Amino acid sequence: MKHLQLQPRLRLLADLVPQGARLADIGTDHGYLPVWLMQQGRITSAIAADIGPEPLAHARRTAEEYGAALDLRLCDGLRGIAPHEADTVVMAGMGGETIIHILTDSPWPRDTGCTLLLQPQTKVELLRRWISENGYVCRDERLVWDKGKLYVVLQMTAGEPFTPDEARLYGGLHLEGDPLYGDYLDAQLRRLRRRLDGLGQTGTAQTAVTVDSTGSVVVNAAGQLTNDPSEPISKYLYGVGTPTALCSMRAGEIARVDYWLYLEGCDTACIMPVQERQLALQLGFIGRRNDADSTDETMPTTQNR
Repeated sequence: MKHLQLQPRLRLLADLVPQGARLADIGTDHGYLPVWLMQQGRITSAIAADIGPEPLAHARRTAEEYGAALDLRLCDGLRGIAPHEADTVVMAGMGGETIIHILTDSPWPRDTGCTLLLQPQTKVELLRRWISENGYVCRDERLVWDKGKLYVVLQMTAGEPFTPDEARLYGGLHLEGDPLYGDYLDAQLRRLRRRLDGLGQTGTAQTAVTVDSTGSVVVNAAGQLTNDPSEPISKYLYGVGTPTALCSMRAGEIARVDYWLYLEGCDTACIMPVQERQLALQLGFIGRRNDADSTDETMPTTQNR
């Protein structure tokens, strides 16, 4: 029988899989990890799941080549896997935001006490915050170099929510004793410096073009506002000039008003921290009665949203 060799980042994940686990590998791609674990007798069953048919075809060929039995699932995240089918879930080779989306959509790994092995490609600090605040505890965290890139792996189980400080979000929850911890801190510092340097450079922002949902240009390459479909709120403010009515209503009619708060920043790392904050808006509405029998010109109504 041919034996599969794992690259370092996958071997680190394999080392953290409990003996006798029922594995679900989400975003399995070629299926190398579950096939290797089956060959080594480390797991009792393996579900290899992916959102695309082509990666599953690769996984099928890997399983056939190395004589391993994989349960292949075409599904989005954990949607096609029942809680009783797996006690260990691996998510590797995807961004931290994607992992958050999957766990938000399917929270059963937390509810069943499942072991999570996460290897985010991006936004690891965002993932650390989310998992810590949403009922998971980091049991182990390790680093590995693979093809010139430093990867981090987090081992999570259910636990009491808490909010880590910024130093642990960026520096790691349990990395202090890792031999590669110094390399990791250097890499994080370089990344943060690049981000700060980018915040101080507006030249690229001035050349950006913004379009609305219809494809019409809203901001041109010179940074000028053109064809903006929105209206300034001052247009509708009572007591400022002659306000424009939002709508006309018949007696007893109920109107629905949708209002939007737009955020524009240099990148998602700039916008996301603002989006995560709670914001209370208080909007007051006032109406004018148009019936000839009424002497009342206004009826103030206030709603808190």
